[in-house]
Amino acid sequence: MGLRVKAWAITAANANTKTFEIYFGATGCASLTSALNNGAFVAETTILRTSGTSQECAGTVIGGTGAGATRQTPAETLSGAVSLLVRGTTPTAAGDLTFKGLTVEVLN
Repeated sequence: MGLRVKAWAITAANANTKTFEIYFGATGCASLTSALNNGAFVAETTILRTSGTSQECAGTVIGGTGAGATRQTPAETLSGAVSLLVRGTTPTAAGDLTFKGLTVEVLN
């Protein structure tokens, strides 16, 4: 059992640093920081359950000519709610990164 998550965002026309990432619980499963100018980020991760309290995730983020790959082993207890977070951060100005869409697929 697992999830496949895909999210995308666009960036402002400037060289400010922007970060786009996907978290499963407290664990970052996909992340990229870039000074992408007037472009788009696409992030995707697959999260698979390996036991009742452990998972494995691998993800990528592509933005302009940059890319980042991540592999992690979250340890979320699945008997309760677990957050799925798509986050965009920009340390310099509001509006540098705009979230545009998200899909979540359940894998059985």
